[in-house]
Amino acid sequence: MEIFGVGSSEMFMIALVAVVLFGERLPEVARIVAKFSQRLRSAAREFQDALRIDP
Repeated sequence: MEIFGVGSSEMFMIALVAVVLFGERLPEVARIVAKFSQRLRSAAREFQDALRIDP
């Protein structure tokens, strides 16, 4: 199984490094990353909509 070209063994290593680096703060860091990702997607959608309206 590959997601974004990253296999399951690489995903496991990334998760392991995240747990080692962030430990107890991992849920908080995940929430921050998720909020940032959501804002980035929203901004990209608004930008695309602006391009579609103005020829």
